[in-house]
Amino acid sequence: MHKLLLRQLKRHDLQDYLEQKEPKFCKAVSDAYAQHEQTLKMLERSLYITSNELNERNQSLKKQVESMARVQAELEHSIGALNATFDATGEMILVYNSAGILSNLNSMGKRLLTSIFDEVNVHWHEFLSVLKDPAYIQSLVDELKVEPNKYLTGTIEVLDGRVFEFRSQPLLQQDELLGRVWCFQDVTLQLKHEKQIEYQAFHDALTGLPNRALLLD
Repeated sequence: MHKLLLRQLKRHDLQDYLEQKEPKFCKAVSDAYAQHEQTLKMLERSLYITSNELNERNQSLKKQVESMARVQAELEHSIGALNATFDATGEMILVYNSAGILSNLNSMGKRLLTSIFDEVNVHWHEFLSVLKDPAYIQSLVDELKVEPNKYLTGTIEVLDGRVFEFRSQPLLQQDELLGRVWCFQDVTLQLKHEKQIEYQAFHDALTGLPNRALLLD
């Protein structure tokens, strides 16, 4: 007989009576108690296992979150360093996607051509509006339709008289063309100084007239 049933019968002085008069009933109730107890044990075991699994998953997720937080902090640091380098180059850098839309530019680019590059998401055709010879850049871009990975260099002059040397190369990721990067360096003062030095070399300092070197040349 189940111990719980036995205690209950003894409490009410029914053990001897039921065991003698209703033995089948006592056995059925005792079996029901035993089955219920077994079910509770299985449930407790299942809850224990589930609790351990949840704790393990929780610890695993906690470690993953901590790892992701570290990676995010490292990425933010790397992006910050990259942006600082991007802005400290001394050149105007423009990044266009494969559709010809400006996707990024550095602070130098914003300062030099604020009229059209104060924000991203403008088409590269906008750049032609500030050039003295837009057909030159247009011809280079037309060449890229045939050779999209071509490296370009040259010189352009904008409407306000400034002169820029430029370099342009494809933006690739695992051999996939994502767009193009253009770098422009202002050489206006450099060219002005070169012309001034050349003028001084071939002209008299007092009269401004051509000197012997220029006549010989």
